[in-house]
Amino acid sequence: MIFIKKIFRFFRLMKTTNFKSLTKGKNLIVGPGSKIYPSKFITFGENVMIGKDVVISTSKSGGSPISIGNNVMIAQRNLIIGGNHEYSKVEIPMNQQGEGAQGAIVIGNDVWVGAGCIILTGVKVGDGCIIGAGSIVTKDLPPYSIAVGNPARVIKNRKDEAIS
Repeated sequence: MIFIKKIFRFFRLMKTTNFKSLTKGKNLIVGPGSKIYPSKFITFGENVMIGKDVVISTSKSGGSPISIGNNVMIAQRNLIIGGNHEYSKVEIPMNQQGEGAQGAIVIGNDVWVGAGCIILTGVKVGDGCIIGAGSIVTKDLPPYSIAVGNPARVIKNRKDEAIS
């Protein structure tokens, strides 16, 4: 029974993620239940590990591409969400206004994203960063920083002492 569930989970992943259009380096590991779409606007470096039940999604227009560097660890149940909705015209329903402000999501090299994090559109995560579990990243993180919370704030630099 467990084997059959794993087969169905694999086919659901294959249906959601078009691996043929995915730009990736060597050794991309994608955990079960993870979804990557639309894959033509998402790129991965080498030695990237994605945990189970991760969603990496961006706008269909490509206005918010996602780039993930080398040697990145993304723990389970993370959301990396590009794109946005327009909402400025109150006389038109938001779901009919199209896409709003967008920006690329760039995750640098040697980054560790803890479990249950959310990374939103227009954010750059510098090389060597650690994002604590459950954090919501809404702004850029400088290289080698450790960030936690909602919204994520830098509490320490990996090369220096704690930030006051």
